[in-house]
This record gives sequence, C-alpha cells and structure tokens, in this order.
Amino acid sequence: MSKQLRKAISDNALESGVIEVNQTMRKIIAQTTIPRNLRVNTQYAKHLLLVELEENTFSRIFSNLMNNSIEAMSRGGTLSIKVSSDIDNVILQIKDTGLGVEKHIIPKLFQPFITTKKGHSGLGLAFIKNAI
Repeated sequence: MSKQLRKAISDNALESGVIEVNQTMRKIIAQTTIPRNLRVNTQYAKHLLLVELEENTFSRIFSNLMNNSIEAMSRGGTLSIKVSSDIDNVILQIKDTGLGVEKHIIPKLFQPFITTKKGHSGLGLAFIKNAI
C-alpha cells in the first residue's frame, strides 16, 4: 500500500479535544442529507457524555456510516441511531433497514478498495476501522 493511500485511510493522529457525544451526533445528523423516503429514529443518552477525542475524526466516522446506511435504503426505510453508555463505554448504534451486504463480501468490507457501489473508492470503511 502506498504511503499516500495509507495516510488517506489512517490519518488519525488525534488532536486533544473533548466532545459531548449527544450534541455531536445531533450536529452530524443535521448536516446529513436525508432523503424524504427515509425515516430517522434517534435515541440519545439522558446524561452528558464527555469523551476526549478529535471531533473531525469522530464526525467523519459517523458521517460515513450514516451515508452508507442511507445509500443502502434507496427505496426508503428507517435509519435508527442510538447513543447510550455503560460504566466505562459510550455505545453508538446505527441500524438501517437496507438489504445488507452479500455474505462473501463481509470478511473483506474493511479492506481498502472493497466496495459494492459503482463510483465509490472503497476507502470509507477502511478509514473507519483504522480511525477507531
């Protein structure tokens, strides 16, 4: 893998920062184009969830995931987003009612250049895996 490609999908040198997860997720959703044939259900934690991480990386991760879900439901459906926590972790769930991915693709999904969509690079999920 070239150095430029590696940098493009692994540019996760985190700058110090603190975000409130509920607020940041609301902001990401507000900035996302949601087609009229999709319904979005959200459920947020009832308390503040402060996490030390770089907001741009966090936003890029969840924007990519939400856009993947939206593209998987071109005929309509429901996108569900849940923010919660336990004692040590913040838990973010994104679910959609799309058709899913063929089983033979699943083991390869997070590899660079693996995509099921025409005109896409296949770098989004590789970036997500590396950033997390």
